[in-house]
Amino acid sequence: MRGWLLIAALWLLAPPLRAGGQEVLLSLDARTSRLSLFEDHALRTSYLTPALVRPEGACGLAFTGYSAFFIDATDTDQLIYELNPLDGTVWNTLPAPARGIDGLAYDQGVLFAQSFAEDRIYRLDPVTGEVLGILEPGVDLVGGLAAGEGRLFSCRLRPPALFELEPRTGQVLKELPTTAQLPSGLAYLAGLLYIGDFQQSRILVTNPDSTGQEQVLSLNVGKVAALDGGVWSGPVPYHLSLEQVEDQLQDDGAVEFRVQASLVDAKGRRLSANQRSELAFTLQGPGELISAPLQQVADGVVEVRLRMPAGADARLAASLSGLQDGVLPLWAVPRIARIEVEITPSAPDSSVLQVYARLWDALGNPATQDSGTVHFSVAWGSGALVGPAAVLAQDSQARTWVRAMGGRGQLAVEARVRAVRQRGVWSTPSSLPAQLPLARGLVTTVERLGSTDQRLPAPPTQVRAALAGERVQVSWALSADEDRVRWVPYGDGLIGQSLLRGYWILRSDKGGLYAPLGRVGTGIGLFTDSLGTTPGIYRYKVLSEAPENLGDGLIQPGSAEDQLRTVVVGWGVPVDAGGQEVLGLFNDDLVVNFDDFFLLADHFGTRLQGAGFDTRFDLDQDGIVGFGDFFLFADHFGQVVASYH
Repeated sequence: MRGWLLIAALWLLAPPLRAGGQEVLLSLDARTSRLSLFEDHALRTSYLTPALVRPEGACGLAFTGYSAFFIDATDTDQLIYELNPLDGTVWNTLPAPARGIDGLAYDQGVLFAQSFAEDRIYRLDPVTGEVLGILEPGVDLVGGLAAGEGRLFSCRLRPPALFELEPRTGQVLKELPTTAQLPSGLAYLAGLLYIGDFQQSRILVTNPDSTGQEQVLSLNVGKVAALDGGVWSGPVPYHLSLEQVEDQLQDDGAVEFRVQASLVDAKGRRLSANQRSELAFTLQGPGELISAPLQQVADGVVEVRLRMPAGADARLAASLSGLQDGVLPLWAVPRIARIEVEITPSAPDSSVLQVYARLWDALGNPATQDSGTVHFSVAWGSGALVGPAAVLAQDSQARTWVRAMGGRGQLAVEARVRAVRQRGVWSTPSSLPAQLPLARGLVTTVERLGSTDQRLPAPPTQVRAALAGERVQVSWALSADEDRVRWVPYGDGLIGQSLLRGYWILRSDKGGLYAPLGRVGTGIGLFTDSLGTTPGIYRYKVLSEAPENLGDGLIQPGSAEDQLRTVVVGWGVPVDAGGQEVLGLFNDDLVVNFDDFFLLADHFGTRLQGAGFDTRFDLDQDGIVGFGDFFLFADHFGQVVASYH
């Protein structure tokens, strides 16, 4: 029954597909600042651009198959806008990599941005805007840019000319003549090159591989300021994410909520460069919005406040044209009023400790309805978090693991859910004898007291793992506490004590718990691991060591930092034709389909260190095969693997 329920949910969650195979041509009219979308050369829609263009029309357009990128070189905000190509709704913004960007193109997961001011072309990550490379063809570039099928084209205004460039080096492969008097936009579609002629208000079509005459396309396009085209490629890889960050019981019995909303991509990355999307919020159920119902995203996120009467439940929905609504269920009882933290040794290794966080609501009952994320961290003491740092609560509890790293005294672990937090303390057995002589007025103990120094050292940063044969070079940037000294009393004076002792290096094999590999002294930022050839995915973490504490820079699973500290042995990461990672492929048929879904359903509910757990199905790496993994699987359902990286 559970499997069929998940199948039904999969169909409900799947985003709508556009008709595949239809050719799309986008054209920007500088006179009206309107962008027109043609399907199979028939006008489907037209709308204003988010930034009004100047009459000279120094603009760029790119079509990805599901979205359109737009920029105006004279825009004072210097933003590249990613739009819903059907109505111009802003889905994302990226900072322009340089001044004078008047050409955009997209191919195989890369956004190209041409600067006429520098005669350069920038290769960009289309989600973050990160510069992946710079092309310098050595010719005058201005007016238009096009890409597709592994080819790249640019142009020059005076004298008019077209160039085919090598898309990774920028080398000019050939120069093509054109009858366009002022080539102001380019598009490459189905083996043909479309050329916008600003001066003559027309679009020309030519085959770049032949010497045939250019043909005039009979479309009413006005003063063509930019051009691009392609074919609809399927669902949009973005969705709206809502997270409850705080709920507070008020004196009048109502509960006030604070919720953060953002757009995330198929990998779960927040579109953190986004500055323009406007999200519409509605509360479905009893209660009221305290914040405005329409709000603009800043730095990828927007915050909403609302209140609901005690005992009520409702759903908060966030909407953005072209995307599926994000929905968050809310309960108006502070679902978690307190947390209990229990720490117990694991068998057979007693140095590995299980940490349980048990959640209780305001009525004193287990908070079984709360599925919030429990964040674990070592508050102080010589211990390292070796299990998941963020775990979705199930049945009012969550679990992770820490490892005592040789220190004696006490180890404190903190569990946090939104604004509620609690610490548990584990007393490490000392080496004192079990029986101590008694003395009048003296209390004796077989355990050492907890350290009074609860200042964690600054963790190392920029952890990198590079595979070289059967070895892995692990490197990091040294802790900011490398040169700091702690002054402690000694007799009638003070002596200086170095805050750091060195660094611990740990490794997680195939999604399991982290285990220590070794330790190096201060001033060293490199460690070599003899990994061997056993297939798997291996992650590394590096901790700074002080006399009584360890510094751990927690890294979000799936983030860019996480990828840099990870190596893959024996197989590659599956990617689609655009170079984007494909999640949810559990067999060898190269398609994420129902066969993979049934495998996921078979492992649903298994947990790290439990029977039947397989890290391949823990897509969000929280230690549980649960709904978070199912939602990621639904986002990738139907994707085809093109290669392995």
